[in-house]
Amino acid sequence: MRCEDVREQLPAFVDAELHRPGEVDEHLAGCTECRAVLSSYRSMLGDLVTLAESGAAPPVTLAARVMESLPESSIRARIRGSVREHPVAFAAGIGGAALAAAAVAFAVRRARSADIAAASA
Repeated sequence: MRCEDVREQLPAFVDAELHRPGEVDEHLAGCTECRAVLSSYRSMLGDLVTLAESGAAPPVTLAARVMESLPESSIRARIRGSVREHPVAFAAGIGGAALAAAAVAFAVRRARSADIAAASA
């Protein structure tokens, strides 16, 4: 697995939600950077639990830590990655959208023709 794929799964991993433990664990065993990200998630979760239990105001550094932990990849980069990984699905989606647009255009044209015919009768 790539670091990008693992890091997307780390919030679920640290929160003990469903994930693919074999692949994530395997990657984490050999990647110090991803282990550091996981450690920061765990630390942040610990801070949030402590905060919730104390009822106190959040620490001043919490917002900065949350912002630092957000993935840097933009939506554009994620879309490009999806297109590269699933080109057939992307092409099928584009083709389906084109067919739907053509069907709508045909239906509108047919309705207008019927309206014109009814008006002239």
